[in-house]
Amino acid sequence: MAKLKMYVNGAWVEVANGVAGGGGGEPALGNPAVTGYVLSSTTAGVRSWVAQASGSFTTDFAIKMSANQTIANLTTTKVNKFDTIVRDNNSEWDAGNLRWLCATSGTYIINASIFWAAKTTGYRIIYIYVDGALAQSETYTGFSVATSARITVAKALTAGQYMEIYARQNCGGNLDIIATPGGGTAHEWQIWRIQ
Repeated sequence: MAKLKMYVNGAWVEVANGVAGGGGGEPALGNPAVTGYVLSSTTAGVRSWVAQASGSFTTDFAIKMSANQTIANLTTTKVNKFDTIVRDNNSEWDAGNLRWLCATSGTYIINASIFWAAKTTGYRIIYIYVDGALAQSETYTGFSVATSARITVAKALTAGQYMEIYARQNCGGNLDIIATPGGGTAHEWQIWRIQ
């Protein structure tokens, strides 16, 4: 029987028939016995199976950039070129304010990526802001070519909260975020409700 390994809290965990355990002293999680469950964890790293969100309020959202955006040196700037909807099954995009608006309280997976133009100096940061305040960030350094910056996080949100993506860099001058690197696929900001 094939086994899947996942990297969880700094250790590899084997998963087979819905049972996790064995790698790195991880406890067995048992089998949820039915489909429709997802593996979840608390901020303390305690894992459990929880019922996956279902029904008309299951968020499946993605938006991409329509054009390049210039970010000034040492300036935290909202990425306002995320404005071309790929999918929005719950109509949660607030086009007037260029932000995502949570319709239903729950736990969400947020994944956002931007592609910075080439510049060899400085750092690049991508931020998730919730209700105008920093919620999560990811910093990248050591560039010699154009590069992608990505952030992925699970976050509990309450109906009515809004989310935005920000960026910052310190290359010594202006630097562009490229909407479609090499003319290829645009980087996206994606959100899924998982419970």
